Amino acid sequence: MTIFLSDMAEGDPALVTHPRDRYYPKAAAARLAHPQADDLVVALGSQVWLVPGPLVPAGQPSGHESTSLGAQPLVPRHRSVTGVWQSVAFGDFDQDGRLDMALAHSSSGGNVLLLGQVDATPRCLCGPAGVCNANPEDPYQEPTCECEDPKADLDFPLARGERVAR
Repeated sequence: MTIFLSDMAEGDPALVTHPRDRYYPKAAAARLAHPQADDLVVALGSQVWLVPGPLVPAGQPSGHESTSLGAQPLVPRHRSVTGVWQSVAFGDFDQDGRLDMALAHSSSGGNVLLLGQVDATPRCLCGPAGVCNANPEDPYQEPTCECEDPKADLDFPLARGERVAR
């Protein structure tokens, strides 16, 4: 089976300056939409797409546009209009038992963006009572954190019972 990505690239401002033969999509498998089948995650230009599995090829070699297979954006379009996603990987990086996604973008100066399936509070140190608030206008900005523990001293940066890991 061949998956054509032209519909993913259409209208992407980051790909305007790239000829079609230089798009270089990045792909990874992950179980995000269905627990029984791997999905395909494609990073192309300023967008990361989810192509839900299972992807079952027909009896003969065939090609499909990605949107005909149910492809949809997985994360908001990156704000850079010149940079592109350079890599995508999956693993349980924060050891919470849920799959996380690591993304590298050409405009990030060599940094890797880690995204989890659930809100996490690695910088809050509030434990399970912590809440991360993403910036709705810039989802790639570091979230702000709040402690919702009613026993927490709001003037103290750590909630009771937390330990600091080094």
